[in-house]
Amino acid sequence: MALLECPDCGKETSENACECIHCGCPRHLLQPQEKVEDSPCYLSDSYQYFRRPLLQITVLGILFSIATTIILKYHYYDHSSPEWLFIIYGNFFLAFWATYFTSRKPILKQNDYLSPLQSLRRLLGETAAHWPTSNEDETIYKQQLVDSFRRKSNSSILMLSIMIAVSILILDRVTTILDGLQLSGIEHVAKFRLLLLALTGITAIISFVCFVVSVDALDVVFNKFKSVRTGQTIIRHYYQSTINPKYYGLLSMLVGVICLSAYYHYYIGCLAVGVTLFVGYFHWFPDFSDDVKIKYDKKKAKDGKKKAKDDETDTSDTKNNWNICKGRILFNLERLILFIIVLLPFILWLNDRIL
Repeated sequence: MALLECPDCGKETSENACECIHCGCPRHLLQPQEKVEDSPCYLSDSYQYFRRPLLQITVLGILFSIATTIILKYHYYDHSSPEWLFIIYGNFFLAFWATYFTSRKPILKQNDYLSPLQSLRRLLGETAAHWPTSNEDETIYKQQLVDSFRRKSNSSILMLSIMIAVSILILDRVTTILDGLQLSGIEHVAKFRLLLLALTGITAIISFVCFVVSVDALDVVFNKFKSVRTGQTIIRHYYQSTINPKYYGLLSMLVGVICLSAYYHYYIGCLAVGVTLFVGYFHWFPDFSDDVKIKYDKKKAKDGKKKAKDDETDTSDTKNNWNICKGRILFNLERLILFIIVLLPFILWLNDRIL
């Protein structure tokens, strides 16, 4: 009978014991093991149930724009054409994040979620060991997972430090502009531009506070604790508690950059929104159609070694080929639409500067 050393009290316990007989340390901490994956690839099996979010973003953006138009017309406030374009782009930016935070699981059965959109946040929440989805997984605290928390926290603190510096620079720029406006007279500045300036300052403060809170929480991860169980519980809690503040801080910083760009020129603000949507769309809404195609090609190659299939199997192969082709067409169409969204304000800005 082998003996295992307890990480809490340092004494030896039988490998058949459910917990340390001396201090009560759980069995899985006495002998941590890697979790063996015995199920097929989550992405390949589930991707067919997801749909791309561009259509939902477009519909929400149109609805938000119509609502904004009604509100502004009700107050009898007329905007110039560049202002209207920026308002429309801002509504699509809002629709993008509304779609991101409301993304749901795929439709696997009837009466399931109505928005089966795959997002990076949803994907990590369902597949990463850092974010367990069941009470059974909640009880698994392994040293390997704690080590990964610390490695990722180290890089996250560096990234957050850069973001803190950016938020401070934005806030400093806003105060400099306000000082200049007070000296030259603030009456000649349009109300909408002042609103953008105020929104830039507010979002810079929010992002600064969120990033500082995240760094403070991540700093706890590197502490040493007397008990292994206590340390793993605290590290897990404070690591997970940084996720929402980091998202809020990142979103606030993006809004601040966009509003500050729009203060100088509305078309530049639209360009900032377009670049954010173009780059962020494929990052925050990842596309795994290539992974699905690789899995299908491997399956087809394996089946090719067998005997000829019947008509039903041939129909299934034709359907799979059509799904792959359709996915690539939609992917290229998304890139084209997003490229047009980026290119439109850039052309208008060049035309405005030249003329």
